[in-house]
Amino acid sequence: MQECQGCVLQGELVSAALRAPIGSPTLAELAKAARPGGARNALVIVDDISRPTPVHSLLPPLLDELRVGGVPEDGIEFLLALGSRRFMTHLEIEKKIGPEIAARFSVHNHDWKNHSACELIGKTVQGVGVWINRRVPRADLVVGVGRIMPIEVCGFTGSGKIPVPGVCGKLTNDEMHRTRMDMLDRQVIGKRDNPIRASIDALARAAGLDFIVNVVMDGGGTCSTSWPAT
Repeated sequence: MQECQGCVLQGELVSAALRAPIGSPTLAELAKAARPGGARNALVIVDDISRPTPVHSLLPPLLDELRVGGVPEDGIEFLLALGSRRFMTHLEIEKKIGPEIAARFSVHNHDWKNHSACELIGKTVQGVGVWINRRVPRADLVVGVGRIMPIEVCGFTGSGKIPVPGVCGKLTNDEMHRTRMDMLDRQVIGKRDNPIRASIDALARAAGLDFIVNVVMDGGGTCSTSWPAT
């Protein structure tokens, strides 16, 4: 099979970004410093099939960095940030992260309806209790992979939104959207800095989000830029 040239280019962009992250040590350095002897496991949270993010072409260089950081392959798992959407099928998972990666690693649909699958890590500034998938606070290293785009709920996607509310429970998702309704659109939409966004990012850090790989896509659905940052 001929390798996708666009995927090769995206992989090169991500590799370059991973070597020079914004405001953060490299992912390999974070893995080595996660605990004495280095991280024994890593949880990679990726956006789901409803987002056009080309996750399959972003993951190979990310996995290379985790290997350089000493994270054992059998300690790496993937969690799908469904929000409150349906489970992804096996074919959708293969399309999203690539069939080879889907076959090598454990991939989990976030069971947002199952209250016992989540634990309370705190409250947003607006008073919403944040119930998050238990795999997040238990991981030595948590990496988010997604796309940055304008969104009504909190101004922009990306960064902390991949775990909060991406892998939060039903109660948290419902309440966060209800809280947003109490704010004026001009306070949130297209605003990089807004109260909802600030609360999400603070809770994501509290949950253990260590590193992100986010892309910005052009109108044709192609990655024009990618970078990691905390």
